[in-house]
Amino acid sequence: MRPELLDPLRGNSKLQAATLLAEEIYRLHEAGKDYSNVLSKLIRLSGRVIGKFDVHSNFGTVDAEAFARDLLIDWDSIPSNLTREEMLELAAAICEPQRNQEYLSYWIACLRVNTGDDRISDLIYWPGDYFGDGDNKRELSPEEILDTALAAGAAQMK
Repeated sequence: MRPELLDPLRGNSKLQAATLLAEEIYRLHEAGKDYSNVLSKLIRLSGRVIGKFDVHSNFGTVDAEAFARDLLIDWDSIPSNLTREEMLELAAAICEPQRNQEYLSYWIACLRVNTGDDRISDLIYWPGDYFGDGDNKRELSPEEILDTALAAGAAQMK
């Protein structure tokens, strides 16, 4: 698999600084103190619009480094030319029980872009909702996920 798929922040020199700022924001947030100055620094560093809602929704859900990583990913440059083999590797990585959580959202976005299936996240996590039969305990293999998403994406293009 392409190195940029495994680690979309490979070589990004801003990660350490962004993580330190996110840790400081989390610390101040938890203490009930104003963190707007530190948030402004993180906004400048990441080039993203970040509000207090973003801090509230990430605090307690993901650690500061994951928050920083997500801010630094270039979501506008997701590769759109993945091979079937690469998409299958991503689907397998997402389905792994011991998977690396760092880039899960990025990998799902890559699959969404490359399959054309806007509901691929539902297919992976809530197949009963995706298929409309309520069976969310169903476990699909990476191949079944990819084939279903590719078929749905092709149908959405028509």
